[in-house]
Amino acid sequence: MVGDRRSDLETGADLGVVPLLVRTGYGRDTEADLPPDFAARGGRAFDDVAAAVAWVLHTAPVTGAGPGTPRVQREEVNGK
Repeated sequence: MVGDRRSDLETGADLGVVPLLVRTGYGRDTEADLPPDFAARGGRAFDDVAAAVAWVLHTAPVTGAGPGTPRVQREEVNGK
């Protein structure tokens, strides 16, 4: 879940997905108010949406993949 407000991040955590904070919009203010264990609990912060998307594409498992399936490599996503 990508967002710039704490409610976005909480929704992502409630859904069991990695909450990704972007520092655009309200993001810098939100980051200042995050709990100290945000990153330790799996949260990530990025300067903008493009950086968050790049991280997702680099680390996301293959769609429909079962346990133990290798993660998608950036080159595969870009068609190279």
